[in-house]
Amino acid sequence: MIWRVWIIRKMSLERTKQTLDMYYTVRNLIPEFFRNRDPVILQKQQVFERVQTIPTPVLLEDYTQLLITRIFNTEEGNFDMNQFVKVLMMVSDLLLRSSCSLGIHLVMDFKNVTMGVIRQVTPSVLKKLQVVITKAYPVRLRSLHLVNAPVYVDKLVTVLKMVLLPKLFKRIIVHTSGLGSLHDHIHPKYLPLEYGGELGPVQDIWDSWTKDLISKRDWFLEQENISSDEEKRPGKPLDQSELFGMEGSFKKLSVD
Repeated sequence: MIWRVWIIRKMSLERTKQTLDMYYTVRNLIPEFFRNRDPVILQKQQVFERVQTIPTPVLLEDYTQLLITRIFNTEEGNFDMNQFVKVLMMVSDLLLRSSCSLGIHLVMDFKNVTMGVIRQVTPSVLKKLQVVITKAYPVRLRSLHLVNAPVYVDKLVTVLKMVLLPKLFKRIIVHTSGLGSLHDHIHPKYLPLEYGGELGPVQDIWDSWTKDLISKRDWFLEQENISSDEEKRPGKPLDQSELFGMEGSFKKLSVD
């Protein structure tokens, strides 16, 4: 893991130390993302059926990794944004230890996204996720594709523009008229069948990853007790207001 962080942080020792520090710090500050990650329990709760983060099995030409997110059963009360992020980070943890990719292209499938789901994507959640992605994980987000986007996706884009760093917001590409525009950015040979690609069915890929998550159960359970000890941090301990700058703000999102 340290070697991978060092490479992604452009072989800067100081940036590597900062990333490792934040990697274990966010586990204390965002327990809703990093606690209760027993994959066996999550499978029994059918979480892996409702939220999926699917790494495709082949790296792109530039050694970047394609991730596809999908959600199902989004009726009122069934979707939990924290569970979505939790699964995303569980998969990211495994990739951090097994992949040699130099960046991420994230494809978010909005096929089953309802307004109820959009309302859960609050600025508070986005701010926390941005800190995790940019500071705690050695991730280079090359592009973010919103596919099968409904007409009301502009509501989400408005929130994203409010919260995300400009360099991240500029990497968002919305696809509202089929998958042809996605193929302009990602060659079909790197995409699953459902996205007009040449790989196998996306569900088969996810089933394989689900088995991998469950096989790493002992590791996930061990990680429950591994985090930073803020009492031993030189100077003032980090807290949510200092790290995210918005404690108590944007708890609910009103979308007309």
